[in-house]
Amino acid sequence: MTKNGKKALKYTLFLILMAFVGGLVGGFSRYFDDDIRQILLNRDLNILILVGIMSAMSAIIVVLFIRATILHIQGKKLCNLVNDEDEELYIKADDKLTDSTTLYSVVQILGIGIALCDISLLNYSTRGYLAFISITLFTYIAMLIISMPIITKNVEYLKKLYPEKRGYFLDFKFEKDWLNSCDEGEKSIIGEAAYLTYSLMTKVFAVLVVFSMVISFLVDNGYMFTLPIVFGWLTMIISYQRYARKIERKRRG
Repeated sequence: MTKNGKKALKYTLFLILMAFVGGLVGGFSRYFDDDIRQILLNRDLNILILVGIMSAMSAIIVVLFIRATILHIQGKKLCNLVNDEDEELYIKADDKLTDSTTLYSVVQILGIGIALCDISLLNYSTRGYLAFISITLFTYIAMLIISMPIITKNVEYLKKLYPEKRGYFLDFKFEKDWLNSCDEGEKSIIGEAAYLTYSLMTKVFAVLVVFSMVISFLVDNGYMFTLPIVFGWLTMIISYQRYARKIERKRRG
C-alpha cells in the first residue's frame, strides 16, 4: 500500500470510529431519554448551574481585568523609557501592551456571555436573582466603559513605538488600516496565525456539531443549537476560500 493509501485508510477508519461513537452516544441518550429530560427540565438545578457559571465567569473577568490593567501600566512605563539603542525595551513594551489589549478583549467577550446568561436568568425573575443580574451586568458594563479607552491608549502607545503604524482603534476601518501599515514580515505572521486559527476552529466546530446533535436527541428544538453552529462553520470556510482566492488573484496581477 502506498503512503497516501495508508493515510486514506487511516482517515476512513477515523470517520467510521467517529460514526460509531456518535451512534453510541445517540443510543445512550435515547435509552435514558426520560431521565435526562427530567434533569434538563429541573428548574432548581438549572438555576444552580446558571448562577454557578455566571459567578465563575464574573470572578475570571475581575482577575483578567486587574491583570490587563497591570500590564497596561507596565507597558506605558516601558513605552516612556524606550530609546533607539535599547531594542529589548521595545520588545518588552510591545509584549505588555499587546497582552493587555488581548486580555481586555477576552474580558469583553466573557462579559457578553454573562449578559446572555442574565437574559436566561430573567426567566427565574425573583428578587434575589434580579439583584444578582443587576450586579453582574453593572460589573460588565463598568469594565467595558473603562477598558475601551485603555485599549485605545494601548494602540496609541504601540503607534508611538512604531511610527509607521496607522489606524485609530475606534474607527471601523482600524483593522484594515493597521494591516496595510504592516510590513511583509508582520503580514506573514498574521497570515500564519490566521491559518492556524482557521484549522483549530474547524475542529472546534466539528465538536460543537456533535454536541448539538446529542442535544437534538434530548430536546424538541435542538435545531436551534445546530443551525447557528453550522452557519458559523460555513461562514468561516466560505470567507476563508473567498479571501484566499481574492488575494491570490491580486498577487497574480
